[in-house]
Amino acid sequence: MLRVWHGLLIVAGDEFPPEDDVSLLLKLLADNPDILDESSGGQWPVKRMVALLNDRPPPRSWREDQLDNAKRRLIKWIGRLMRRNGLDSIDLEGLFAAVARKSESSKGKARGDEPSPVLN
Repeated sequence: MLRVWHGLLIVAGDEFPPEDDVSLLLKLLADNPDILDESSGGQWPVKRMVALLNDRPPPRSWREDQLDNAKRRLIKWIGRLMRRNGLDSIDLEGLFAAVARKSESSKGKARGDEPSPVLN
């Protein structure tokens, strides 16, 4: 599962700049892998996530609607990625894991130097 996250972060890095709300949300999720376990009924713990985001550098003032917008953008981007590449959720996880493995195998190169493979 760590490879899937690593691959997702690499692919998302090609789409979203590092200071974009979606990138910051993904970084929060990667750094706090259990945070979604705190939710009930499929709802994200938005208030807790906003508090955690507000405690992280760079100093920003996150709001619940801003987090909801980043979440929506992330979900729409993943949906487009799946549709454009004809992937189901298992295939998408496999793609992200493959991207991470490729990154691991080319350790001598800086992360982000190569574009993500096969993504339209």
